Amino acid sequence: MEPDFELVEQSKALAGEPRILILHWLKAPNVHFSHQVSGDPEVIGVCVTLITEKLGMSQPTVSRHLEVLKRAGFLSGKKIGKWTFYSRNEAVIAGYTARLAKEI
Repeated sequence: MEPDFELVEQSKALAGEPRILILHWLKAPNVHFSHQVSGDPEVIGVCVTLITEKLGMSQPTVSRHLEVLKRAGFLSGKKIGKWTFYSRNEAVIAGYTARLAKEI
């Protein structure tokens, strides 16, 4: 049986505390980012600036973490004006966890 290479790549995307924290926070964005004034985080996602502040890292570092999660399919980004807002892609996350459970 051949390994599921997409599963391997997605698993690599989860290798790091900041990425796990981002996914955790975005699971309940109104709890963790209720102070977002540009729109409801449940509806439009969470602004990169707020994720950067919460992680306490530089914006380029956070952007790299977000890009890895986006490439893996776990996040969706929505551009509104000059800002990008991120939310979880629940269908991809559910598919990943189902495949992971099947493989291991």
